[in-house]
Amino acid sequence: MLNVDLRQAILLLLRAQQRDVRLRGELRSFRRTSRRRQLGLLREIARNRSGHAILVLTGFLVPRIPSVVLRYIFLAGSIIMHIDDHGDHYSDLHYRRVTYMNQVSCPAKTLGRIVRSGIRELLTGLPEGNGRNILVEFLTKYYVTRLKKHRAVKAQRAVAWAVYE
Repeated sequence: MLNVDLRQAILLLLRAQQRDVRLRGELRSFRRTSRRRQLGLLREIARNRSGHAILVLTGFLVPRIPSVVLRYIFLAGSIIMHIDDHGDHYSDLHYRRVTYMNQVSCPAKTLGRIVRSGIRELLTGLPEGNGRNILVEFLTKYYVTRLKKHRAVKAQRAVAWAVYE
């Protein structure tokens, strides 16, 4: 039997995916809502999709993780989604995919704020140790790599390409 946290994460991931699909199918009505509401929904959907996905994966690998840590794993997942969306900015625009990061007016600044505040929260909330340091280093390296991808794709005026470092 799956533990309660894992079952809840699976259900919440399913809901986040359903909401994302529904939103993308109803773009006309979405566009009629206020700009502030649009950005709020897009940010929430991105955060929930990736945050709950990482909780599901973690729950399968580490079934008895302390509940207090789940919040920070969710946060790391949401940071990853925003970084990823920024890296895919031009591809998403080309294929008319609406994401939080391709709708804000200053995506690089916005992403920087999200990453810095998230890392600050991880550093203050997680116990000191190698795991925390590795997570923060990974997020930092991923952030820098995706910024480079974004700039390179913009300079080449290409649609997309994969980056693996």
